[in-house]
Amino acid sequence: MEIKQITDYCETITAQVVDGEAYALTALAELNDMAQAIASAQERVKEYALREALNYDKNKFTFAGRTFTKVPARQMVKYDHVPQWKELAERRKRIEQLSLQAAKTFGVTIVDDETGEVIEPAQISYTKPSISVK
Repeated sequence: MEIKQITDYCETITAQVVDGEAYALTALAELNDMAQAIASAQERVKEYALREALNYDKNKFTFAGRTFTKVPARQMVKYDHVPQWKELAERRKRIEQLSLQAAKTFGVTIVDDETGEVIEPAQISYTKPSISVK
C-alpha cells in the first residue's frame, strides 16, 4: 500500500464522518487500529534504520528526499537511592497534597500542621475531554 492510498483513505473516512455517511466511533476505531499497526512496524524497523544511519558521518543527513537526525543516547541519572533526595521527594509530595487540598477548599491558604508552614493553593486547569479506543 502506498502512502497516497493511506492518505486518501484517511481523507475519505474523515469526509464520510463529517458528512454523516459513517459512524464516527467506527471510523475512530479503524483509524486507531491503523495507527497501532503503523506504530508497531515503526518500532520494529527503527533498529535497522539506526544501523543504516551509522553510515552517515553527520548527525543530520538527507536520504530519499527526507531529512533524518541521529539523536545520541541520553544520560539517565537516578536519585531515588539517595536519602536526602528521598526526604525532599516525600516533603514535596506532602506539599503537593496540601496545596491541592487548599485549592479544593475554595482556594484559600492552609497551614501545615507538622511544620507550621503556610501552603498556597495549587493552580488547577483542565484538559479538553477526549475518547480512547481499546
